[in-house]
Amino acid sequence: MRPMTRALSAAVVALVLACQDSDRPVSPYPATSRTTAAGSNGLSAPSNLSAVASSPSQINLSWTDNSPNESGFQVYRSPTGSPDTFTRVATVGVNVQTVSDNGLTALTQECYQVRAIRVSRAGTSYSAFSNTACATTLTPPIPGAPSLGSNSESSGGRALLTWRDGSDNEDGFRIYRSTEDGTLLNLAGTVGANTTSWLTDQPDCYRVVAFNAGGESGPSWPDCTRPAAPTNLTMSIDGVLTWTDNSAIETAYQVWYGWEYRCGDWRGDTELLAVLPANSTSYPTGYVRSDCYGIGYYVAAYRGNYSSDWAGVDAP
Repeated sequence: MRPMTRALSAAVVALVLACQDSDRPVSPYPATSRTTAAGSNGLSAPSNLSAVASSPSQINLSWTDNSPNESGFQVYRSPTGSPDTFTRVATVGVNVQTVSDNGLTALTQECYQVRAIRVSRAGTSYSAFSNTACATTLTPPIPGAPSLGSNSESSGGRALLTWRDGSDNEDGFRIYRSTEDGTLLNLAGTVGANTTSWLTDQPDCYRVVAFNAGGESGPSWPDCTRPAAPTNLTMSIDGVLTWTDNSAIETAYQVWYGWEYRCGDWRGDTELLAVLPANSTSYPTGYVRSDCYGIGYYVAAYRGNYSSDWAGVDAP
């Protein structure tokens, strides 16, 4: 019956270790434990515990195994190293002397202790804890700069910024108000990692930067809010253009025409016909039909030097 007894004991050890490796933090000294002094019951405390940060999110631990008959080791972590702040983060098997703690926050100190554990039919025994070893996670690389995709008027005269995320390690993005030539002014907003849009009630010029614990990326190119484009552009038989004004922030409208010579030579050209005040919705072009010219008209809203998309219509 002895082989069966040994097999049963091994199964019990595996089961107890699995149960003890819960994700829920526990006290370093559970009420059911029997913490023994170094060397008692053959369980000596691990020694020479070292903690070395290998990345912004990982610390590698190693220690010396001083027990000939442990069932495994328990690894505890604390942000300060104070005795009552340690919680268990891992349980590893017999003779294991290294472990990596992942998913940590960059530039953050973590402290560790390790103890041996033995599970038997008589109960669970623990060694004393090892020395305390601390390490600070590394500084992450500065994230790549985003590129601003659009700064366009949204409903109600608001501005909607969109950009392309240029990194995979940012903690978030900062949106700075800027001058038209790109000089950064004040911080206007902050959004989280992987966010690629921002809505504001203040149409203006903006630049976007990515940031993490390592610092800020370079800024995107500056872009100023572009007004919403006119729609429903039509032209009457007597040459009057009409359109729907969709912008609450435009400062002017521009009317252009482009013509194409159809009597012999084929060529095109464009010409600015008029600059109209904000809120304009019509313009009499004075167009007279000609068999030799095909003419198209184009209207856009402007806010300063920034135009909306163009609306176009062919002359009848």
